[in-house]
Amino acid sequence: MNRIRWAARILGFELPNDRARERGLIRIEIDGLSRSQFEEAMRGGKVRHLAKMIAHGHFEIGTFYSGSPSSATAVAAASAEKSRPFSCLLISILYVPEILRMILLAVLEFLIGLAACVRGTPARIGIRIMQREFVRFRVLLEIERGVRVIHANFAHWTFYDIDRTIRDIHRACLRSDAREYETIIYSDPGMEENNGFVLLTDEISRRSTAAREDIILGRDLDRIVGDFLAADQPWIFPRPRSEENAATRTLRVMTYNIHSCVGTDGRLSPERIAAVINRLDPDIIAVQEVDAHRRRSGHHDQAQVIADHLSMHHAFHSMLGEEKEKYGIAIFSRFPLEIVKSALLTPGNRRTGKEARGAIWVRIKPGEDGQPIHFINTHFGLGREDRNQQVKELLGDTWLGGIGKGGSVIVCGDFNSGPRSVVWEKLNSEYRDAQLSLPGHTASATFPSMRPFSRLDHLFISPNFTVKKIQIPRFPAALVASDHLPLCVDLEVVSE
Repeated sequence: MNRIRWAARILGFELPNDRARERGLIRIEIDGLSRSQFEEAMRGGKVRHLAKMIAHGHFEIGTFYSGSPSSATAVAAASAEKSRPFSCLLISILYVPEILRMILLAVLEFLIGLAACVRGTPARIGIRIMQREFVRFRVLLEIERGVRVIHANFAHWTFYDIDRTIRDIHRACLRSDAREYETIIYSDPGMEENNGFVLLTDEISRRSTAAREDIILGRDLDRIVGDFLAADQPWIFPRPRSEENAATRTLRVMTYNIHSCVGTDGRLSPERIAAVINRLDPDIIAVQEVDAHRRRSGHHDQAQVIADHLSMHHAFHSMLGEEKEKYGIAIFSRFPLEIVKSALLTPGNRRTGKEARGAIWVRIKPGEDGQPIHFINTHFGLGREDRNQQVKELLGDTWLGGIGKGGSVIVCGDFNSGPRSVVWEKLNSEYRDAQLSLPGHTASATFPSMRPFSRLDHLFISPNFTVKKIQIPRFPAALVASDHLPLCVDLEVVSE
């Protein structure tokens, strides 16, 4: 039971029927907490959820300076113009556990305050507990309603309570049917000699140059928020390629089974898949399990939607022939691409339920003086004999066998085959498994995304590539966007 949804209905709020395309923003301000205190709390294990999100790359920590000492900001309570005693009673019943916890916390606060009084220090009892719980409830309610910009401010109390509140808000964002949300968390230490901290997601940092300053000021934070809210069409900005990458001819390539853009939470969201891809900033991406005009996925052309968000060229191959509803694989590229071949490796059979499986082969030329790269994306079947036939076809003269030994080749996809399988052995005998080509790297699984134990997604390369870096991201959006994790590899072309 979603208590927040019930509370919204009891209070008479309208809930959105459709999911908004624009991303929302949540600003969480914590009074009286310096960066040094926060970092000490992370080292001491007092803010485990936030520490985990920072460690997994969901947030980047920066220094925030408001410019003047601050005092705790009062949070506006709900309008008291209308009295709703029956609604309040129903909500009280829904939130019996929280009310009991507030009572226990009030007793604890009373004991703390009593001890403080003995020392001669006055303490407020109960008010800030109720304020904090109200703020938490109000934020969760506004997430349920799909409010685009939500601001929350609560005074510094225990690290556990701060961490728990932010954890609940983050989980509500992931479950929200109303819109996607990004979050900014920042603190105001209340003393000029100390700096606060700011936690920004990579998505927010990408949209604003103000987010890249060494010390973010109060006015910079306003610019960051403004830049984020102004970036609606498209809401994802591709990151400019660095001069260093251009000079060393480094390519970042990715393979990603996107599960028809349906996440492990059951939510259909091509935008979320695009956000995961864009956060890793790849040049060329191979995706599998892509829907086009299918009823189950809202009749959207998912490859086109993702390409529009990424501002990339793309090619799509359907496994369903000429049917109106399509399902297949796609390639996205920062550089123009030329389709060399797009065809089935093995046909399907409606009578036996066997799915058709195919591949798409494109030629890409990175930069004006770069040598052409043959990039092949495929998705093999579930049956062992089918996979063996598919790899035989892929390595044959009409596909990879026709390229020759001197070409630059990248073969990737979901092979539904682990290391040491027949499929893997045949491909690895002709090319190199990228995950085994980086010294010091331990090959990692990509499926299932929440607790990966199977290495089904592979990226094979020709000898004239050097692997520089491998990423299999575990940030929250990547964990829930699909049932697979993306495999991202930085490659450097070895000049002859």
